[in-house]
Amino acid sequence: MRTNLVSRNDGSIHGFEISSLWVTFGPLYRLLRSLEGVSDIKRDQFDDYRITFTLHGEPMAIWESYGDSSRYMVVPIDEYNEPNLDTLHDAFRNHQGPIAKLWSAVTGKAGK
Repeated sequence: MRTNLVSRNDGSIHGFEISSLWVTFGPLYRLLRSLEGVSDIKRDQFDDYRITFTLHGEPMAIWESYGDSSRYMVVPIDEYNEPNLDTLHDAFRNHQGPIAKLWSAVTGKAGK
């Protein structure tokens, strides 16, 4: 899956973007559940936070800016917290959903 890192002014990683066009909530839940240190995964249909979860004790969110965007942001809920997002980012970046797998099978090219 394509990701775009979001940095703070000091250059540290604040979060990352993922495309909401090619991923649905089922695969997001499965991906989050498969990761060590992730717990308390919850879906919220009535808030810009589409999914909330805890990453090693830090509250995190997958949110959709403006409530209708082509991107989801994966960020700490408390903007001042700086959890290590390397493992989480790697898991999303390396994830291949069904469309990417089909693309790879048809073209022989990676679908990330």
